[in-house]
Amino acid sequence: METLKLNTEKNVRPADIYENAVTAIQKGKYEEALHELNMFLLFEPESIDGILKKGLCYLYLDKVEMAAHIFDDVRENNPNHAHVYACIAELFKLQYEFDIAIDFCDKAIRLTNDGESDYNLMLSELFFYKLDFDTAFTYINKAIVQCPHSEYCYYWRALILSRFEKYDSAISDLNKAIALYPEFAEAYRQRASVRIKLNDVDAALKDIKIAQNLEMDEENELQHIAVL
Repeated sequence: METLKLNTEKNVRPADIYENAVTAIQKGKYEEALHELNMFLLFEPESIDGILKKGLCYLYLDKVEMAAHIFDDVRENNPNHAHVYACIAELFKLQYEFDIAIDFCDKAIRLTNDGESDYNLMLSELFFYKLDFDTAFTYINKAIVQCPHSEYCYYWRALILSRFEKYDSAISDLNKAIALYPEFAEAYRQRASVRIKLNDVDAALKDIKIAQNLEMDEENELQHIAVL
């Protein structure tokens, strides 16, 4: 009788599994990412980044207590690991506890000597939600200096510039975000919003149509995966 065996061939690379998990998270496919991370952690059970990403998946699946347990456990055993504090900040951000989230994000930044653009981007978002646009603008500019090829940084700076009614500058940043990531549906939608404020209705309608098509393509892809 033939028996089933686990695939233990040497061509199974943990780095590839981890990359698949990261891609799935970026696409919002958190159940799929959890599956990949569980496989990855069989190979690399001590990977802090893998464990934290697993916690983030639980967080985005609204399993907050499971995420908090993972983050607390990592922090207890690795008190100087900056990213665990950023993950805890993300948890509190999603609970609308922005001041607490800012404290944890500040801790992450101190541990990296202000060397991580993602943490400055997060602080910018948090101050944006608190309606402190001046401080948000300061942090997003730091993030862009540190990582000048991040579409999300330009997108967020455009949001802030729109609050300052600097619509031409906001359009410029959204153009950069879209050039870096042509499938950035929300950037097209935000550019449409700014163009309406500039009375450029025809161009705004074109952006809305592009955003709708991109979102439809993504929805069709997810439905296709579900069928498979």
